[in-house]
Amino acid sequence: LVEWWGASAAILPDYSETLDGPAWSDYERMPAGGTTVAEIRGMAGAVAALEFGRILAGDSKTAGQLLSSRAGMPLHSLGLPVGVRETDLFCEAMEAATGMATPERVTRERGRLVDSYVDAHKYLAGKKAVIYGEDDLVVAIASFVAETGIVPVLCASGSRSGRLEASILSAAPEMAGRITVKEGADFSEIEALVAKLEPDVLIGSSKGRKLARSLGIPLVVCGFPIHDRIGAQRIQVLGYTGTQQLFDRITNALLEVKQEKSSIGYSYL
Repeated sequence: LVEWWGASAAILPDYSETLDGPAWSDYERMPAGGTTVAEIRGMAGAVAALEFGRILAGDSKTAGQLLSSRAGMPLHSLGLPVGVRETDLFCEAMEAATGMATPERVTRERGRLVDSYVDAHKYLAGKKAVIYGEDDLVVAIASFVAETGIVPVLCASGSRSGRLEASILSAAPEMAGRITVKEGADFSEIEALVAKLEPDVLIGSSKGRKLARSLGIPLVVCGFPIHDRIGAQRIQVLGYTGTQQLFDRITNALLEVKQEKSSIGYSYL
C-alpha cells in the first residue's frame, strides 16, 4: 500500500518473509528477511511515523512517540486498518505524509468493498458475532463487523490492558450498550457467556473450534494460533483488500449454515 503512494516504509516488526519462507537445504536458526538494523537506524529520517494499535493509546511512551519526539516527525496513531473506516484513516495518514491523494487503485478497492457490504447486508444485518484474540485484533474486527450490520455481542481477550472496551467504543461508538467486553478471559468463561448470547458466528483463532462445534455455529479463523488449517500465515485482513477477503469468508460461512439447515437446499440465496 505504501508503495502505491510512491513511498517506502521501514516496518517494525517485519515478519513478512520470516513467517512464510521457502524450503531450506540446511536449517537456519535465524531466517533471513525482515527490516534490517540499518533500516531501523534510518527511521529517524522518515517524514512521518504511523503507529498501529488502539490499545497503545493509554501508554505514555510508545515506539512511535519516542521516534516522533526524538526526530521531530509527525505521528499518526491508528488502529489496525481493517474495515472501511479504519482503512480510511490509514489512507488519510498516507495522504498527509506524502502530500499525494489516495491512488485510484486503492479507491477502487474501497468501492468494491462498500458495494459488497450493500450486496450482503440482507444476510448479515442483525447477526451476532463473538470475537476473541489479541486485544488490537479484537478491536479491529469488532469495528469492522459493526459497520457491516453484524453485532459483536462479545469481545474477549486473554490480556488485561484495562483499555479493551474503551478502545472498541472509540473505533465503533455505535456499539455502546450493545456489546459485552471481557478481559483476562479463558474459554470456559467465554463459553459461559456465549450460552446466553446465542451468537451466529465465532471469529478468532482455532482454539475456538470446540466451542463452535458445541454451539453448532461456524468459526471463521483469524489471528493466531491456527493449528487446524493450512495457510494461516497467508490470510490477509488488512486494508480494503484484506477486509474484502475476511468479509467474504464471514458472509459465506453464514450462508453455508443457512443452506445446510434448509430443507430445500437453495441454489440461490
